[in-house]
Amino acid sequence: MVHPNREGLAGSSGNKGGIKELIKQRLRAFNLAFDQIYETHQYWVKSDDKLRVGTFIKTTQSLIPA
Repeated sequence: MVHPNREGLAGSSGNKGGIKELIKQRLRAFNLAFDQIYETHQYWVKSDDKLRVGTFIKTTQSLIPA
């Protein structure tokens, strides 16, 4: 886990507006990057059943805890 000071999120209580804006910017950047990756990969097909199921399991195990 990254300490908030290292990510620029820690600040004085009088700077909550700045922190909120920073969080909004990071969420927008994440969503944009996610959408770009999704557009790139959405039509990929794994014809090997074993590979497809294995990939699904590993992806699920990685994403569910997060």
